[in-house]
Amino acid sequence: MTRILRALLPVATVAAAACGKDLPSNWVTVPTRESHGAFFPIATGAHAQADCNSCHGTYDTFKQFDCATACHVQVGQTHQGMAGYASDGPSCVRCHPQGTMAVPPNHDTAFFPRGGGTAHATVACTQCHLSLATPNDPTAFACYTCHSALPTGWPHPDPVSNVAILIIHTSENASTPVDITNSATCLRCHADSQVNTVASHPGGELDKTQHAEAGCLTCHPVMRTDKPFGADFGVTPPEGSGTGCGTCHATPQ
Repeated sequence: MTRILRALLPVATVAAAACGKDLPSNWVTVPTRESHGAFFPIATGAHAQADCNSCHGTYDTFKQFDCATACHVQVGQTHQGMAGYASDGPSCVRCHPQGTMAVPPNHDTAFFPRGGGTAHATVACTQCHLSLATPNDPTAFACYTCHSALPTGWPHPDPVSNVAILIIHTSENASTPVDITNSATCLRCHADSQVNTVASHPGGELDKTQHAEAGCLTCHPVMRTDKPFGADFGVTPPEGSGTGCGTCHATPQ
């Protein structure tokens, strides 16, 4: 065996020289299906049977790859009408870093409305998701990127109709401003892409009461059960609870 290895060494050296390239020390190594997961998962799932040539066969370097091959001949049809769609390999992986469907069928109901007829219907995946590897991380969304360019006075002039909506009280005499550049905060009030106006607030004319400085999220700190990233505006903790009404009213009156 040692003799065979010694015989093969000059051959390998000649082969490397013939390429005319300075090859790295590990040029003869091939990633296992498990280690390939550092780039793209092929150990399990739909790509478990794919071979090297299926993705890299049309190039002379493994740094380049195709996705719209014989395996995905219908890719153009399935993405028809999707804003920002491109069929090149890197674009595919941006939306499908794990090789799975990027947009779940319940995106509109369980996550955020983006279907036909909504304001976000023409927005591409990567316009909202800064990191497609963590699509459920609200801190990796780009709400402010688009909404900071709204007309003068937006987003959220404070106060709105004399109501300080961008304030969160931590006690009766202490408060902190809402960070409108934080997408997680945006989703708390707009989980359904809705705009709740002061005029539609139940319980009278909010802007003419002493609660005008309370701030929406002061009174409504409870999160929804169906969308845990959104505030439940139907729930307000009572006086004496320490939150909601209890933030400023420590003792029930």
